[in-house]
Amino acid sequence: MCIPIYYPGGDTTEYFRNVIAVKRLAIIDFESFWHVMTEPPTTAHLYYFNNETGYAVYSRDPKAWAVVKLAFFIVAASLQSFLVTTVLCATISFAGIWRLFKVFATEFPDLKKEMAISFLFIPSVFFWGSGLLKDTFTLSALGFFFQVYTIYWFVKKKYSVQSLFYLLQDM
Repeated sequence: MCIPIYYPGGDTTEYFRNVIAVKRLAIIDFESFWHVMTEPPTTAHLYYFNNETGYAVYSRDPKAWAVVKLAFFIVAASLQSFLVTTVLCATISFAGIWRLFKVFATEFPDLKKEMAISFLFIPSVFFWGSGLLKDTFTLSALGFFFQVYTIYWFVKKKYSVQSLFYLLQDM
């Protein structure tokens, strides 16, 4: 399958190619797909991929492979459209950035304009936090994590067993 892209190469397109290889593996051999999706990456996972599925070059890097696993669901929701996948990733990223902005704007209302400029209008944040990249997921997670744990626990003094469980699970 040829992926229609304007600029060939780069991490974004490679993540997309890896996800497509994983999707093909799911169709051809679901048991191998299950191992790839539920286990940490190993050298043995390389042998699941071939010319028919395509090759997953990020299957040796645990951090990059985590992005492929997360992106699998986004690519499936986008019906394998590179453009739609990018828009969905940008939306997820912006949701986290927006939450982070709202937290700081609420806590420091006198600096709302400065917060908007620093969180919402810096081009590098848009660039590095909008495509199918590690940065997209980490930036979004930062916003959600910061809002939930910092504000609810330390500012509003709202504690719950569930959020403590999530905090310990994230460590």
